[in-house]
Amino acid sequence: QPTGEQLMMQVVLARSGERVLAAQQAAKNHLECVEERQQEWQRKLGITSSEVEAVVLNPAQIVPGDTGTFVAQTARENGLLRVAFVQLGDDRKVLTLYWTSRVSKYWKGE
Repeated sequence: QPTGEQLMMQVVLARSGERVLAAQQAAKNHLECVEERQQEWQRKLGITSSEVEAVVLNPAQIVPGDTGTFVAQTARENGLLRVAFVQLGDDRKVLTLYWTSRVSKYWKGE
């Protein structure tokens, strides 16, 4: 017969395992969501994930966005491909992207 302390430890371990499984599922769902978005960008706009990566890593220009975000932008097909991101240490996490023809509104003079 397990003691009260042993039962408590089993409950803690079970809950910990549930949290790990929940975190793994959330990560899986996040990756699936990112993949779906990438497929949507490619289908609707013809923008590949490698093009997004190139804009984020080597943009023609980076401008401030809203509340601590940045926007990497590069000329593309008579407009701009704009990729909003946050800087996390050495990494950049893409928030969203879009193409716009309104270059004069978003391009900042040197």
